[in-house]
Amino acid sequence: MSYYTQSSSSYSPSAEYEHERLDEYKRLQQRVYYRNKKFKDEVKWHPSWTQEELLARQYEHAAYIKEYVAGQEKFIKERLESLKRAHERYWQQNMHDGTYTHGFESKSSEYLHQEFLEDRRLKERIRYRNSKFKEEVARHPEWSPQELLKRTHAHEEFISDYTAKEKRDIKHRLKVFEEDEMRRAKEETRKRAEDTFRDERAGQGWYQQQQQQEEDAKRRDEKAYARQQWYNCFDGDKKYYESQQSRREDDTRRRAQDRAQDNRRQTFENERQRKEKESKERQQKQAEERERLKELRYKSYEDGWSSGAAWKTKTNILFNDIPWPTLHHPQSADAVTSEAVTAFFNDPKYLAPAHWISRKKRLRTELLRWHSDKFQAVLKNVAYSDQLVVHVAAEVVVRALNELKG
Repeated sequence: MSYYTQSSSSYSPSAEYEHERLDEYKRLQQRVYYRNKKFKDEVKWHPSWTQEELLARQYEHAAYIKEYVAGQEKFIKERLESLKRAHERYWQQNMHDGTYTHGFESKSSEYLHQEFLEDRRLKERIRYRNSKFKEEVARHPEWSPQELLKRTHAHEEFISDYTAKEKRDIKHRLKVFEEDEMRRAKEETRKRAEDTFRDERAGQGWYQQQQQQEEDAKRRDEKAYARQQWYNCFDGDKKYYESQQSRREDDTRRRAQDRAQDNRRQTFENERQRKEKESKERQQKQAEERERLKELRYKSYEDGWSSGAAWKTKTNILFNDIPWPTLHHPQSADAVTSEAVTAFFNDPKYLAPAHWISRKKRLRTELLRWHSDKFQAVLKNVAYSDQLVVHVAAEVVVRALNELKG
């Protein structure tokens, strides 16, 4: 057995359908507003989007919103289908004569909404009293089943009486509300009739004056139209002249930019050619200087091994006193390598007629000069501290000459 009862709803199917439909569309409007706000935030987060990208995304968002609203409206229609059928049955049962009890041809949405609010408030009050009764039962576990049954019957009778009283009060308030609406409707109808009558009477009394005013206005309009046509022609000529002037200025500015660009390009090309010419001259001078230094190095080498060379008369010959066959004067024995000796004897300057008759004869002469038996006469006059490095360097020269001779 239940401890409380729910009151039957006094909310008509028509009002319920209208209210639910209104709520659904309000929620849909809120969801659409939220999605539009998210899109605006996304646009703010991407300031790097170009105008074309922004327009494309706006079109995509508009299409998405349109498709979303269409889908949601279809879903709302399906969900409210049962209420709509109840609404239609209610109208067929209660609206067959086209009027309500109080003479309205149809009830307004305000009346239906007020009816829904009254019914919901009644339900809330009944639910509150039932919850209070349940709390009271929970606070008295010592009640016997007979006592509990007695109190439950008393509460149900109280709820039934309270519901009947509240329904009477609601019916009275709705009747007052409906009478107020009817009074407002009659007042609006009366005002509209008075306005119509006043307009008709004013039109009959001032017909000739109104006709004269219309003719005057027509003449003024014709003059204004003629002035407007003249102004349009003048404005068109002015715009054409301005466009031509703007085009000429653009052409002049574009030619000036082209000339400036050609001048910059010519200046850049002249500068490039000048730098290229200077680079070639510098490279040529460096090559000539290298060739001159080679000539000096070969001459120094030949003079160093001539019969009257000063270093041959010394008794403590050092490593740096000996003319070594390298393109650069070596500072230590590590600089006398097979590669350096080969480069010295393979250079075309070395084989030029101004120096020697043939390569074979030259290599033979050098081998005799640097051979260990022949070079021993030089080595005995080398200082004791340099004898080892001089001997090692001379051996490197002999090996390189043997490789060149084949």
